[in-house]
Amino acid sequence: MLRGQDIRDWPYEQRKAALQKLLQGVTVGLLYVSAVEDGEGLYQHVRALGMEGIVAKRAGSLYRGGASDDWRKIKVPGYHRLGKFKRESY
Repeated sequence: MLRGQDIRDWPYEQRKAALQKLLQGVTVGLLYVSAVEDGEGLYQHVRALGMEGIVAKRAGSLYRGGASDDWRKIKVPGYHRLGKFKRESY
């Protein structure tokens, strides 16, 4: 959702641009990366920062609920978040 609008049917590139704009100024807990040539290097950087992991999405993909081959979540083994996740509305 973006300002009350369901954007799941937007192409990945449009959703990504909206996310990037939303995350401007966020400096704690998230690392926005627009493109990666060295996935292993990014993963090692995420580990060094003590972050949870990486979410990777296939270019051109549409949002689909449930499992999909269009995205991957690569978690750092042993990572444990303190506290509960809280979704905020924008």
